[in-house]
Amino acid sequence: MSTELYNKIYEFLTTAEDRKINAISIVYLGMKEDRWIDQNELRAVVNQAVSSASNRSVYAMDCYTVVVHSINLLYVKIIARLKFDNAFEGVYALYDMRAIKTDKEQPLSSD
Repeated sequence: MSTELYNKIYEFLTTAEDRKINAISIVYLGMKEDRWIDQNELRAVVNQAVSSASNRSVYAMDCYTVVVHSINLLYVKIIARLKFDNAFEGVYALYDMRAIKTDKEQPLSSD
């Protein structure tokens, strides 16, 4: 697992406004870091970051904020798992259509 990618996703989950956190924004952030990341690898990083962010929120906030933020992170956890495949395919397609530009070259395949 990429520690740098995990840290970026974790930071996003713990600092972004709740309305900006969704499956597409998380997948986009991951693919922005590594355009050709394997879907299952990104899913593992996202799941770990969401779990860690959920645990952190309980200790760092007042009672009301904990409840609201925990509910939002639970929602993100559910949405990230249910919508992850659709978000990944959507962001991947946007890169393929060049709607999202990248300056990174595609890695050489070993085929």
